Amino acid sequence: MNAYGTEESTVTTTSSFDLWALGKTTEVDTAIDYYLSVALLPKTQNIGDPANLGSVTVNGTALSTLFGASEYGTPPVASVSNGGELAPHGIFDTYYYQLAFSFAGLPTIASYNVQDDTAGPAGEELFKQVFQIDASSLAGGYGLHFDLYTYGETNGQRTAITDFAPFSHDAAYCVDRDCGPVKVPEPWRCSA
Repeated sequence: MNAYGTEESTVTTTSSFDLWALGKTTEVDTAIDYYLSVALLPKTQNIGDPANLGSVTVNGTALSTLFGASEYGTPPVASVSNGGELAPHGIFDTYYYQLAFSFAGLPTIASYNVQDDTAGPAGEELFKQVFQIDASSLAGGYGLHFDLYTYGETNGQRTAITDFAPFSHDAAYCVDRDCGPVKVPEPWRCSA
């Protein structure tokens, strides 16, 4: 996937939006955590003072105050024992936050294809986790890229990413980047 130019992700240029993480009720494991990666666009290594980047809030809380320091590289965080990272897709290496959540107890909606908004198989449902994103205070020239995934575990150790949304189901926020926005019905969606 190329973060600039032809973008496979669903893209918005609106700085405040709802991002939906969707998971098939028949396939997600409600006993484990899933993760949303919020990554800085463009690939960035030497950002200087992080305060110069502005801020991003998720569900009303600044990422930096809720989740501590960002990571640099390719998700997941270093706690994965064999280095099983997301497959390369033009976004990483960059700074990112990793937000954990569970699909357990979440509301469901009828299944549909997030790429073209067509109905999914009859009777199939999706769990829905909503993240309210506000990037209106992010410094000019920067955007965000979102990935959804989970890890496998052996003896309590994370071993590798075992399930992730395909690149065509990633999402991005771009204003000053050439991300080729795709028009989608509101609210904006990302799915597993």
